[in-house]
Amino acid sequence: FFYEILTDMVDMYNYGQVESGWARGGWRYGWHSSADNSSNQWAAIGLAAAEENFGINIPQYVKDENNIWLNYSYNGTGFGYSGPNWSHYQAGTPSGMVQLAFDDVLTTDPRWRTAEAYIANNWSTWSGNHYYAIYAMVKSLRLAQPNPVVTFSATGFDWYNDPTSGIRKKLVDAQRSNGGWYGSGFATNY
Repeated sequence: FFYEILTDMVDMYNYGQVESGWARGGWRYGWHSSADNSSNQWAAIGLAAAEENFGINIPQYVKDENNIWLNYSYNGTGFGYSGPNWSHYQAGTPSGMVQLAFDDVLTTDPRWRTAEAYIANNWSTWSGNHYYAIYAMVKSLRLAQPNPVVTFSATGFDWYNDPTSGIRKKLVDAQRSNGGWYGSGFATNY
């Protein structure tokens, strides 16, 4: 039963991908209209899981078209929100990286390398309380092709396990004794 639901989801995303214009290859909150990297990351995460965990075929053209969107939204350093110029949207770059991984683009690709280097070189400010962006980053680094990224290429920093400023430490420090989380950043800080 779950397989059929996922197959329908895959068909829905395949159908809903933007077919022309500036947003070609992306998705948004409606079909065939516009695109943003926030919506696109959810398409990539869901489609990748359907493919990897359930063996549901994702047509190559879906990945090829998504790569057209990524080329458009790439700004030379990372990825914007609804185009290359909205650089203050912190989740745009890791959301673009999730899509690169879904599209089977290797970590040697210049877009991946500059995006990863941007995050690595700005870690102290980048890894603040923007948990939406952090989630996208974790997904992208774990889905990276051909292998998950454990340490940043640019700095050698272990982004998850570093004992003073890795993501694991950050999450443990932010958790309350009752299992909840401090602050509103988990749900609203994007």
